[in-house]
Amino acid sequence: MRKNFIKSILLMLIAIFVLSGCSRSKGYLDKGNTALKNKQYTKAINFYSSAINSDKTNKEAMVQKAYVFIALSRYDEAIAASETAIKVDKNFGKAYAYTGLALSKENNYIEALKYLDKSIELKFKTAETLNERGFDLIQIGRSDLAVEPLTEAIKMNSKYYEAYINKASALINMKNFTDANTSLDEALKLSTNKIDFYNKKGLLYKKASLYDDSIAAFDKAISLDPKNSVLYYNKGITLSNKGSYEEAITVFDKAISLDSKFSNAYDAKGLALRSLNRDNDALKEFDNSIKHDNYNASAYNDKACTLSDMGKLDEALKNINNAIKLNPLSKDFYTNKAYILKKMGKTKESNDALKKAQQLT
Repeated sequence: MRKNFIKSILLMLIAIFVLSGCSRSKGYLDKGNTALKNKQYTKAINFYSSAINSDKTNKEAMVQKAYVFIALSRYDEAIAASETAIKVDKNFGKAYAYTGLALSKENNYIEALKYLDKSIELKFKTAETLNERGFDLIQIGRSDLAVEPLTEAIKMNSKYYEAYINKASALINMKNFTDANTSLDEALKLSTNKIDFYNKKGLLYKKASLYDDSIAAFDKAISLDPKNSVLYYNKGITLSNKGSYEEAITVFDKAISLDSKFSNAYDAKGLALRSLNRDNDALKEFDNSIKHDNYNASAYNDKACTLSDMGKLDEALKNINNAIKLNPLSKDFYTNKAYILKKMGKTKESNDALKKAQQLT
């Protein structure tokens, strides 16, 4: 009898202890949510950590902590936090959704879609995750599948600016310009930053090779912010794509005058000069690009290609190797290296580089 009594007391104390821990954990969770709402991210992380320490099964605290890490662009930590929640509950849709969000931010679109699809399968949907799913589908070339989740995101949140922009992007890719313009009109109404809107509109039209429409959008953005070097750069890229190289060079010069350390603008100007067969002038611009950012792999690649055209193969090889060192996952860089090595008569090395390029496809 006495043993049973003691056992009952012990069970009661354990229950009280567990309930107390759960109560403390919820309190920390609530404080974390308040901090997150106020964008006090460090405080939010600390509160969520305390919630988890008080209750190792508090999956909501884990995913909320993941969401803060996403807001701070700490994506690997976000994935780790969400995956911990999945271990606690393999059917927790929110955890899959936040893992998908973080993977998407890392440009790992295929893997992100697996997690986002799983979250939907588990009946977890938000406008944000649907928008991200649509965006990821656009990135992998499936705009035809992107329209549906983006439309659903807009139904859930009729004031979702980014969803309208992404839907317009998908529709433009599908050459459905009427509906795309309707979506852009809605985005314009919601936009709190007209410069951002017209810049994004210009980028969308540039991607669709609608260069005149793209340039008109960039000009509108520039009229609102005439000292924004990025807007001139984007317009210059569009002009280069259109084949208007002389005009592009003038626009790149404007971007550089506003930001003398704009590495990508020097590189783009060099490419425009190369297209005009002004190789020596192009090399100067590639060197300027590298001077202001010696991690600019594209500038090393573009310099290598120009040197190759000029027959300066040893220098070309040195520069393409620099490009590959900075970005070893570029198929184009290995393809260019293979071409340079072939011109040098190094057939085996050329084939090895080409094989590497094919592995990166």
